[in-house]
Amino acid sequence: MTKREREAKKLLQDVVKFLNKNDTAAVYLWAILTALRGPDDNDYVTKCLSTMRLRAVIGLHKEVEIRLADINATPLLREEIEKREELLMRRDHFGYHFRDAAVAVSKLLGYNLQEERKVGK
Repeated sequence: MTKREREAKKLLQDVVKFLNKNDTAAVYLWAILTALRGPDDNDYVTKCLSTMRLRAVIGLHKEVEIRLADINATPLLREEIEKREELLMRRDHFGYHFRDAAVAVSKLLGYNLQEERKVGK
């Protein structure tokens, strides 16, 4: 096992320990983690307006050479937010994950994904 793999293993153990505390902070982290993958189909529009936007807001960068790093770094326009909501209404399961992640991002990072602005502004 390489040094980085050992670091990944330790990080995974720490995340699991954190999640097993089953408090509000753990719920927020779980919400974000479960939404990072996005819908598992070829619906690029939904993924771009939701998952890729979430990834950018939490700090993932395109330069990271891993598969999950596709991001949308540009805040959505009102029309795009409305389109995302329309698309998510058709996706009960993923829509649930994304909305929970949006609440978590608002609480933990102070960014309102539903309105594309910092909380309190």
